[in-house]
Formats: sequence, structure tokens, C-alpha cells
Amino acid sequence: MTRARLFSITQALSARHSRSAHDSLGPADDPGTLLKHNFESAKSALAAGNPFEAERHYNRTVALGLRQLANLSISESRFEEATRELDEALKFAPDDPDIGIDAAVAWFRAGDVQKARQLAQSVVAGNPRHARAQNVLGRIDLYRGDFDAAIGDLQTSVALDEDFETSYFLGVAYLKAKRFPDAQQWFKHLQDTMGDSAALHVLLGRAYSISHFPESAVGEF
Repeated sequence: MTRARLFSITQALSARHSRSAHDSLGPADDPGTLLKHNFESAKSALAAGNPFEAERHYNRTVALGLRQLANLSISESRFEEATRELDEALKFAPDDPDIGIDAAVAWFRAGDVQKARQLAQSVVAGNPRHARAQNVLGRIDLYRGDFDAAIGDLQTSVALDEDFETSYFLGVAYLKAKRFPDAQQWFKHLQDTMGDSAALHVLLGRAYSISHFPESAVGEF
């Protein structure tokens, strides 16, 4: 990839930054700021006569830029384009777990479940404490109908970083696996944690409904 291509990536990010899925991040973690920092570091290292450090920062800059473009592509439902951008990003940062799991999501959204799972498994194998990777792998396994595997993945994700979305899908996985008492107990935990609300009951009702427990679903509505 040429520096002209890198410049075009930076320009595209600047023009469309307000539409990025990462706008809520703080300034220190802002992808545009990180991209600019690495690009400037690459130029500084090159000027200082350190080509190896320059290449490291340059590769990181390209990977970050491609990842941001891919996230924008995903937000616009251009999933095949996102897979190409993320596959290219992985060439520059093959060990970056965040890019790897973004690629898994993109391939899943593009319809290639097998490749998505392979990517997610690879990230988890190298980064077993990466909560989002465990989450994504669990949701892929849930989609595939491998409910026991999904439960294990999602339990690991929740243990690392408990959030509502992962917790909710863990409850769905329990229901799909016909582990009804576990699901009830887990949803009770969610209610205790999140607080009782009409919105939560609607979501729980939906979980029971899609898992073919109509009587329990009716009780939530």
C-alpha cells in the first residue's frame, strides 16, 4: 500500500468521522487520534533514521485506517467490502485481536459463518481473556446451533466482562439448550442487576418466544 493510499484513508476518516461507530470513545482511545499519532510517529522515526520503527508505526497506521473504513462499511451494510478491508488490515497487524474479531463479525454478516468462526477461534486461542472475542464466538456458536459451546463461550465472556448483551444471549443459549432452570435463574440475576422494567420484560418475553417457551413468554408481556 502506498503513502498516497494511506493519505486517502486518513482523508476518508476525517470526512466521515462523525458517522463512525467509535465516536463515543474518549480522546485517548479515539481511532482517528491513534491513526494520526502512529502516522506522525512513523514520519518521526524515518526522519531519525530508524526505518524499523518507522515501518512498525506505518503498518499500525495502515491497519487502523483500514479497520475504521471497515467499521464504516459495516455500519452501511457493505459487508463484503468490510471483509476485504479487514483482511487487508490483518496483513499489516496479524496479531491484533480487535482487528481479528472485527473481521470475524464482518465475515459473519457477509454470510460466511465458517470463516467467521475460524477467525473468532483464532483470536480466542491467542487471547483467551478477550471478552469480546469470547462473546462473538459464543454468538456464532449459538447461530450454528451448538448450544453447549455457545454457553461455554458466553459464560467465559461474562466472567471477564459482564454486560447486558452478553448476559442476555447467555440466557437465550440456556433456553435453546433446554436448560430452563438455568435460564430462569440467569434471567432473575439480570433483573436483580438491571432493575425491573417493562423493556426488560419485553426482551425476556422475546427470548422465551424464540426458544419455544410460549407460556413463559406470555408471562413476561
